[in-house]
Amino acid sequence: MVAAAASPADGNPPPIGAQAILWNAGVIAVPLGVLLGARVFVVLGSLALLASLVMFWQERRPRHAGSGVLEIGYVALIVFMGASVLVGTALAWDTPWF
Repeated sequence: MVAAAASPADGNPPPIGAQAILWNAGVIAVPLGVLLGARVFVVLGSLALLASLVMFWQERRPRHAGSGVLEIGYVALIVFMGASVLVGTALAWDTPWF
């Protein structure tokens, strides 16, 4: 199994499946909610996206606690994407064309 080969030495494999499921669910639910005018899908999808971003950050943090440029860029990207989710949710909540 490839996931087992890539797991950290402590034996706890990262929850890649949960991250992927949450991310994909959010990516599908948000546009579906916008197209259908169902705000609950937008909010649930946004929560799924934020949860997956938190999981990405937590999975990276314990094993790679460096302060290099890549680490700073990774954290900045996660923060930017989280802020984008919040701004997108706010914009979808107040759409003048519906």
